[in-house]
Amino acid sequence: MKPDTPIGFYLCGIISAAFCAATVAAQFSLSPVGGESPGRLAVRGLSMLLVPLAAVVTEALWRARPWAYRASVTLAVVYASTLAAAAVATRGTEMMGSVLLWMFGSTVVVVPMLGYIHARTEQLWPRGRVPARAAWAVRAP
Repeated sequence: MKPDTPIGFYLCGIISAAFCAATVAAQFSLSPVGGESPGRLAVRGLSMLLVPLAAVVTEALWRARPWAYRASVTLAVVYASTLAAAAVATRGTEMMGSVLLWMFGSTVVVVPMLGYIHARTEQLWPRGRVPARAAWAVRAP
């Protein structure tokens, strides 16, 4: 039996959906500053990887999937990697300060959310208890 979705999962899902929409909007509003260097193209490519990941995390949180925490951690790691790549690509420019500010500022939001998602996931699906399989996936003896 599927557990009821906690209200916190809904709130985290809304934040994930807003992040997905903001990432898409940022891609359309970015204009090449000083041309498109290979580093900037890599950062744009990595940031577009965030869009489907954020959509998957939103669905996992909204429907209280057992793998919601793992999906959230994956999104957080790719997001941190994107910010690190942006810091390397913009080093020596005036944008590096804002990239570092985003990196440290987002940890204030992301780390507590991951802690909450992990705690609630452990409560809903304790370790050692495998979630019930679908009826069609159970083999007959």
